[in-house]
Amino acid sequence: MTSYLKLAFRNVKKSYKDYSLYFLTLTFSVVLLYLLRSFEMQSSILELDPSQGTAIASLIMVLNTMSVIISVVFALLIIYANQFLIRRRKQELGLYTLMGMPFRKIRIILFFETLIAALASLVVGFTIGIGLSQVMAMFSASILSVNAAYTFIVSVPALLSTTLIFSAIYTVVIGFNTLILGRFTLLDMLTAHRQNESIKAPRTRTTVLLLILGVSCIAYAYTVSLQPYGILNQMVLVIVVGAIGTLLLFKALSGFLLQSVQRFENHYYSGLNAFNFRQLSSKISTTYRSMSIICLMLLTAITALVTAFNLNNVLAQFKDSMIVYDIAATHTQPFDLNGIDTSQIKESYQFYVLNGNASDAVIYPVIFIAQHDANQSLRRDHQQPIQLLDNQFAFYKHPNLPIETPDFSEYGLTDSVTTTVSDLRLTNSALMNSLKIVVSDATFKQLESHLKPTYYTNINTHDSQSIAPMQDNLSTHVPAGTQLVSARDVELEMAGTELLFTYLGFYIGAVFLICSCVLLALQQLSEASDNIHRYSILSKIGVEESLKLQSITTQLSLYFALPLIIAMMHAVVGIKAANLTLSLGGLAPSSPLIAIIVTLGFIVAYGLYGFTTLKSVQRIVLQ
Repeated sequence: MTSYLKLAFRNVKKSYKDYSLYFLTLTFSVVLLYLLRSFEMQSSILELDPSQGTAIASLIMVLNTMSVIISVVFALLIIYANQFLIRRRKQELGLYTLMGMPFRKIRIILFFETLIAALASLVVGFTIGIGLSQVMAMFSASILSVNAAYTFIVSVPALLSTTLIFSAIYTVVIGFNTLILGRFTLLDMLTAHRQNESIKAPRTRTTVLLLILGVSCIAYAYTVSLQPYGILNQMVLVIVVGAIGTLLLFKALSGFLLQSVQRFENHYYSGLNAFNFRQLSSKISTTYRSMSIICLMLLTAITALVTAFNLNNVLAQFKDSMIVYDIAATHTQPFDLNGIDTSQIKESYQFYVLNGNASDAVIYPVIFIAQHDANQSLRRDHQQPIQLLDNQFAFYKHPNLPIETPDFSEYGLTDSVTTTVSDLRLTNSALMNSLKIVVSDATFKQLESHLKPTYYTNINTHDSQSIAPMQDNLSTHVPAGTQLVSARDVELEMAGTELLFTYLGFYIGAVFLICSCVLLALQQLSEASDNIHRYSILSKIGVEESLKLQSITTQLSLYFALPLIIAMMHAVVGIKAANLTLSLGGLAPSSPLIAIIVTLGFIVAYGLYGFTTLKSVQRIVLQ
C-alpha cells in the first residue's frame, strides 16, 4: 500500500500542470463554502443583541441555504474537472494495464491521488478562507456600525461542515473514477490521442429552423420579462423558455456560423480561416449544451452582481430619509405621553391616519392624513403648510415610486392640489411605499366612520444615550400590539439588508463566473491535447508559427466570446426586468453607472481568465 501511495504522490507531482486547474477549483470551492458557513461566527455578528438581529438571522438562513446549492454546483464542476484529468491520462493508465497492473490497483492509485489533491486543497482552502473571513468580519462590522473589538475567530462548525461536504464530493468522484475505468478497454486507453468524435454537419434547413425557433423563444422570454409584473408572475415560464431558446440558438450556430462564413469565399480561404471556422463549428456542435449552460451561468452572474450593487447604492441613498425619529411607535389604539418621564424627550410628534385604498393603485397601501397633522410634519421639515377645500386632496409619495396621482373620486375627492414637497415623513422607514393623501379636517372626519385608524407616535431625545432608556420606558406604557422601533433598529435592519444583497450578489456572481470560466478552460485544454497532431500537420505543410498562434487565438477568443456576448444580451433585458420589478417598491436605480462599472469589471475578470487559458493552450499545442 505504501508503494501505491508513493506512486500516487509522484504522479501528482509530475502532472502538477494538469492538476493545477483541478486543484484551484477544489481550493476555491473550499474557500467559498467556509466563508458561507463561518458568517454566523463573525465577531461583529456575535456582538448584536438577538432582538436587533432579525435581518441578520434571515441573512444567515439564506447563506446556509445557498451553501447547500453551491455545494451541488461545485460537486458537478469537480466531477467534470475530474473527467478532464482522466481523459488526459488515458495513455498513462493504459501503460499501467499493458505492464500487467490490474484495474483494482489502478483504482487504488487514483484513490490516493484524489486523496492527496483533496487534503492539499482543504489545507490551502481553509488557510485562505480563515484569512478572508477576518476581512469579511471587518466589512460586516463597518456596515452594521458595530464597535466590536477585533477577535481572530476560527469557526470549528464551518470547518467540520465544509470537510463533511467535500468528503461526500470526493466519495462521488472516486465512484465516478471506478465507473469510468470499468468502461475503458486497453485499446481505448492506448489510442485515446487518436480518437475524434464524429461530427454530422446539420442541413441548412435544419439550421435555419433551429435559429428561428431559438430566436422566437428568446424574444418571447424578453417580451414577458419587460412587462409590468411579468417576471414576478411568470418567472418559471421565462426561465424555461429562455433556456430552451438559448440551447436552440447555440445548436443552430454550430452550422449557421460555418455556412455564413463560407459565403464570403475571399475571407473564408484567406490564411487559416477555413481551418479555424471548421474547428470552431466542430467544437460548438459537440459542446452546444455546455455552452448554453455556461451562457446562462454568465447571465446569472452578471444580473446578480449588477442588481446587488444597484440595490446597495439605492439603500445607501435612502438611509437618511428612512431614519427620521429616534423612536417611532405604531399602534391602533390612542396613546399619549401622560405618565411618562419626559425629561429625556427633546420633541415628539403624533399623527393619526386612516387606511384606505385607491382604484388604480391597489398594490400600494394608501393612508389618509388630516390637514392639521400633515402641516405638523411639514413645519417640522421647515416646509410651507397647505390649505385644502373639502373636495381637494394633496398627494404625497416617495419620489421613486412609479405612480401618477391616483383616482379618489369614490371618496368625493376630485381636485388634486399641486405640492412642492414630494413626501411626508410621518414615521421611520415603514411608510416608504405608502401613498399619503392629505385631506381637509372636515373630510377626514367623514372618512373616520368607515376606515381603519392607525396612530404614529414619534420621539426625538436629547442625546443618543437616552434612546435605549426611553424605549424601555415606553415599552411598559404603550398599548398591546404596538410596534416600537428605534433609529438603531431601523439602521440594523437596513444594514442587514445591505449585507444580504452584497453577500448574495457577490457569492452568486463569483460562483457562476468561476464555474463558467473553469468549464470553458477545461474544454479548451482538453481540446488542446487533441489538436497537437493537427497543428503538427500544419507545420509539416509549411504553416508559419505566427499563423498557428493567430489560429489558436482566433478560435479561443471566439469560443470564449460567444457565450459572453449572448449572456450580455440576456443580461441587458434581465437587468431591465429586475429594475422594473424594483421600481414597484421605489428601489430602482436612477443611474446606469453602477451597472456599467460592474459589467466592465466582470468582463475584465472573464477576459483575464480567457487570456490565461489562451497561454496554457498555446503551450500545450505548440510544445
